[in-house]
Amino acid sequence: MPGAATTDKDFLTIQVEDHQDPVAHLGHLFESHASKCNLSPQSIANIRKRCIDFNVKLVNEIQHRIPSNYETLKKVIVLSLENTLKQIKDPHALVELAREFGFDDQK
Repeated sequence: MPGAATTDKDFLTIQVEDHQDPVAHLGHLFESHASKCNLSPQSIANIRKRCIDFNVKLVNEIQHRIPSNYETLKKVIVLSLENTLKQIKDPHALVELAREFGFDDQK
């Protein structure tokens, strides 16, 4: 699945099932253990499929548990202690947060 999601936003909306690699590489550790063990190729393929299915299920669960107001929550970080104590602040970030809550700066 390399290159499928490029940002957090992509990760939250991507359909992982559409980007699966049919011959997924599960990492050096898995591949080295798989080649050393005395399991049949079918057993290794089954383990590989279960690992992939688990990861797909994990991504889907994370996507369903992220609140729909994720973008608003990201903007609230401008109110964090670290950001409020900075001497140089990003004025646009606070304006964007205010707009998110319905403030209209044009009035």
